[in-house]
Amino acid sequence: MVLLLVIFPLAAAQGQKDWDEFRDGPGLEIVKCQVGVSDEVNTRKSEDRIILKVKNSGERAITSFSYDFVAFDQNRTDTISDAETFTIKKTIKPGETKEVSSRVEHLDRSNPNNMVRIVKITYDNGESWDRFQK
Repeated sequence: MVLLLVIFPLAAAQGQKDWDEFRDGPGLEIVKCQVGVSDEVNTRKSEDRIILKVKNSGERAITSFSYDFVAFDQNRTDTISDAETFTIKKTIKPGETKEVSSRVEHLDRSNPNNMVRIVKITYDNGESWDRFQK
């Protein structure tokens, strides 16, 4: 099986600055985001993937996290798609950086306003953080 991976930037650099403050969660930073297209030659199947490099910048191990993938309009004032949420069940120790990926459907790779944000983090002591819970 041959795997071809083509990488596209996930967000435009200038517009990303305004949104970055809402991207990370407590103790978990998104270091790098990309959209990749893989073609498996043997199966002729093509799929889009979100590839994240995340770093545990906190003092507790993280056992899982969830993130939203959202597409915005050109001015980044309104969403043009519903958020698609992905959950990653992987232990990330304090100071550790890991790369993870998720398959995404119906991706418009020409839109530079595709963004991700951490929405939930579960820590090794059973506590969790949720962006939408108070």
